[in-house]
Amino acid sequence: MDELISLACFNLPSEKVLHLFRLDLKKFFMSMIRGNDSMVGMERSHHLLILLFSFLFICMLPFKPVYNFPLGLKIIATGEKQADAKSSEVWLDRGTTALITDSKKNIFNEWDYKEKVLVSYQHQPATIFINDSLVSDAELVFIKSPYSGFAKIVTGNYSRDYNLFANESGIVKIKISDIPGSKINYISTETKFIFYLLTLYVVFFILFQLIKSGCKTPINAKKIVPAAVVIYSLPCLFIFLVSAFVYWPAQMSPDSLTQWHQIVTNSYTDAHPVLSTLLYASLYHLYPHPQIIILSQAILFSVVIGIGLNELKNWGVNKYCLFAAAFLFSAFPPTFLLISTLWKDIPFTIGILLLTIFSLRIARLHWHIDYKTLTAICIAGILVFSMRHNGIAIVAPYFLLLLVCVKGRVNKIKISSVLAFQLFLFVFSKTILLSLLGAAPIGQHYKAIYAIHVIGAMEKSDVKLDDEDQKLVNTILPQSSWQSQYNCKTVVPLFWDKNISYDFLGKNSPQINKLAIKMILANPFVFLKHQACVTSFIWRITPNQDEYLTISPNEITDLPVKNELQLAMASKMPRLKEKVIQMQDLLFMDWQTYFRPAGYFILGLFFAVILSIVYGYAFFIVFTPAFLNAAGWLLLAGSQDYRYMWPSVIVSIYLMLFIFQRRKSSTY
Repeated sequence: MDELISLACFNLPSEKVLHLFRLDLKKFFMSMIRGNDSMVGMERSHHLLILLFSFLFICMLPFKPVYNFPLGLKIIATGEKQADAKSSEVWLDRGTTALITDSKKNIFNEWDYKEKVLVSYQHQPATIFINDSLVSDAELVFIKSPYSGFAKIVTGNYSRDYNLFANESGIVKIKISDIPGSKINYISTETKFIFYLLTLYVVFFILFQLIKSGCKTPINAKKIVPAAVVIYSLPCLFIFLVSAFVYWPAQMSPDSLTQWHQIVTNSYTDAHPVLSTLLYASLYHLYPHPQIIILSQAILFSVVIGIGLNELKNWGVNKYCLFAAAFLFSAFPPTFLLISTLWKDIPFTIGILLLTIFSLRIARLHWHIDYKTLTAICIAGILVFSMRHNGIAIVAPYFLLLLVCVKGRVNKIKISSVLAFQLFLFVFSKTILLSLLGAAPIGQHYKAIYAIHVIGAMEKSDVKLDDEDQKLVNTILPQSSWQSQYNCKTVVPLFWDKNISYDFLGKNSPQINKLAIKMILANPFVFLKHQACVTSFIWRITPNQDEYLTISPNEITDLPVKNELQLAMASKMPRLKEKVIQMQDLLFMDWQTYFRPAGYFILGLFFAVILSIVYGYAFFIVFTPAFLNAAGWLLLAGSQDYRYMWPSVIVSIYLMLFIFQRRKSSTY
């Protein structure tokens, strides 16, 4: 055990780690009760901070009450079927199968296990006995098909039949908490909560001690060592090139195809920020194929990671850990998939990471800025605001905060100049540049996109409106579209519904936005439920039962413009591509909790806060770009694309490497 702990912590002596596990808990809790200023070598505020993060983590899981059925719960495949059904099969989905089979208390031996799910297709009727407790939002999900028969749910005197026959595949969802006879098990719920809280408290406490005890004064090196950057960049570049060859020439979504079409036809709009399209166009003129962009961003990202790991070396992070991190950064499955995708989010992420790295450098050099750093943060800022429309909402606050943090009149003038230049370039790109290019600005109908999603939530909940407001709602979309197309996770089905008029949205966006605000104020709980759903990829650590984590397209989306542009996938490693796609089912369905952004983000935030306690509160500027990125999506998210939170995930992983600071010395 000692050897394993030593290996996991690298140069940290195993005795020190074991000491953290052997805390006198009685003394600790008594100290908290008595209110001592120093408890187990820590201030009371630090314990409260750890408790806060533990509670926040529980909320983000999220914590679910435990339900059970005092009279038992049975799922019965009756053997009956509709006259035109081809069979009487009853299939459960993978989530429901896991829910049942993960507990030894449940009895399901009358059913078969096929294609990783429970199914009954012979020896019917067949019964599943659910004897274990279930969480409140658990669902029983049945598959509908032409081969499906009847299923029955039974508990006590309650019984309900479900006809699962359908000409086309579909599903039937039954929420556990909606089944009559289900009751909250308060003892189990309280026990579960206390166990989670104590466990998380211990974990965060150990992390706090490891981070704080490892922090040393960094070395005052101004030079970026090219040899070190190359050493750390090469593993990244190798893995990124593998990704590029696997998905040659590039993965492309509808967004990618739209932007590529603008480049090829030399007809620009600001639907995608025009500066991002011009950056891609400059590469297109060197080599008119999508792979030039993929290879360029792979090289740039590799170099930036190399610079970042070299910076951590100056902070005393173990050099062997850094070399291992170079592989882990690039082999991290979402990164491996995204780097070969033609999305502006990749240069955007590079910009966010570059701001983080050079913020670390500024903090290490005692808040003084040399011209090398000034150039880097200027380029990084341009990448951020030119790649995404919300980028300016990150860049402007970041530089304003940095202006407060830096020392000396000259340094403040430098930051002010960069900020002024960035604001000028942003305004120029949205006005004069569009005119020079003859490019159309972003469509006016996009001003109503957020409101459309909110109105959809209200209509789905049958919120009552006055005649005038209802007339406006019905003019936007018919009731059938509001009811069928609303999806709390994405605005796409509503906003691209065939019945919607973009011309009407553009002309009436102020009235539509006012109506959405009016609805929010009148129905706050409906809005909060909707907002919690659409932003769940930001704050929720564990997935819903039927969720699949989509990272990238895995292909060039099959649209007419694809053929027009003569684009086609031509993988250089087709067998490896098949393996990669197959693995995604395992990684992003069964193991998706380990890749969802929320867990990384809260850990990154925790590291940033602890490092700010050690090095001074101004240190939090390092995490500010990642924090602002997440905060922006928390307010205005319209869909759950992983790429939106990927920059915050990358920065969080980067900061976690501080746990591997050398304990004996801060220099090499």
